[in-house]
Amino acid sequence: MARLVAGYVRQETLDPLKGLAKRAVFSLAAVALLAIGFVAALLGLLRVLQTETGRTFAGSWNFAPYLLTAVAALLVIGTAAALGLRAGAGHKR
Repeated sequence: MARLVAGYVRQETLDPLKGLAKRAVFSLAAVALLAIGFVAALLGLLRVLQTETGRTFAGSWNFAPYLLTAVAALLVIGTAAALGLRAGAGHKR
């Protein structure tokens, strides 16, 4: 009887927790890689705006590439937050 109870406890608690831990590790790794990718993309955007636009952002407009890059970052963050909230709302019981 004790083996039956121990098997049931393992099946209903430990096995799901192991699966959850494995899923959490992969999710965190994916988030970290996405964050690194977005930072690299934003730095690339800043570099393009600074070097490939000629004299468009010269003189008193030298702040514009930074502002445009910040706006792009806020758009990415806002989109991610909206998608996260919408996905979270779908899991209500």
